[in-house]
Amino acid sequence: MLRSELPAVAEAATNLVAHAGAISAQTGSEFFSNACRTIFGKDAGLHLHYATGVPERSCYRYASGEREVPVLVLRAILHSEQGAPFLAALMDECPAQWWLRFQYEREVGQGALSKVR
Repeated sequence: MLRSELPAVAEAATNLVAHAGAISAQTGSEFFSNACRTIFGKDAGLHLHYATGVPERSCYRYASGEREVPVLVLRAILHSEQGAPFLAALMDECPAQWWLRFQYEREVGQGALSKVR
């Protein structure tokens, strides 16, 4: 699979939590590994490498759950084109008002944009 053939971000964001299991019962490496497999599919380590520029060997270890993910790798994935589903997974079930307001404003904005197109 080429970089341009990465799974669709919107579909991955929608399906991530359902396939990742109970988030509260997972360690950080288990959560990240589940997120990588759900978002990137079969060769998650390679696609994580494409998305972040982090060395491929390290990405395979992070995607498999063998190693904890350093915050700079997490930052790199959030800054990539595949950042949206990772952010959605990290923030799932977050009750903070700022997050709920952010989601609401995003939905309103998307609705307004769809009427303009």
